[in-house]
Amino acid sequence: MIDIENQVFDRLCVYLEAKRPGINMSGDTLNAPTEFPCVALEEVDNYPDRRTQDSIHPENHAIIVLEATVYSNKAVGRKQEARAIAGEVSDLIQSLGFTRISMNPAPVPGGGHYRLKLRFRAEVSAMEQIYRR
Repeated sequence: MIDIENQVFDRLCVYLEAKRPGINMSGDTLNAPTEFPCVALEEVDNYPDRRTQDSIHPENHAIIVLEATVYSNKAVGRKQEARAIAGEVSDLIQSLGFTRISMNPAPVPGGGHYRLKLRFRAEVSAMEQIYRR
């Protein structure tokens, strides 16, 4: 299996920490983080590209979908903060070769914070080269 989730997560942590010192990062989606603002990054799909399979190498390339969830609990301006952080997340992940395929608000029961979900897709080779196919 081709797995680059940790490499992308590590790059995102370094990038966001430089822009927003103290930002909370998580490797899985949370209903309510304990610290805000928060970004969670999780691989939500990973499957072989059947077009590049052969009898010797059944997984030459994989289609990988990452989901980033951005949380803000500011009393005023939480939507704006979440969207600004989402833009930074998008900039970094797209610079790695992924394509953003969606960005949607994700309503939170009780409404104590604002949450945005972004999805990114790329084709990744067995040598961990990322392609926008």
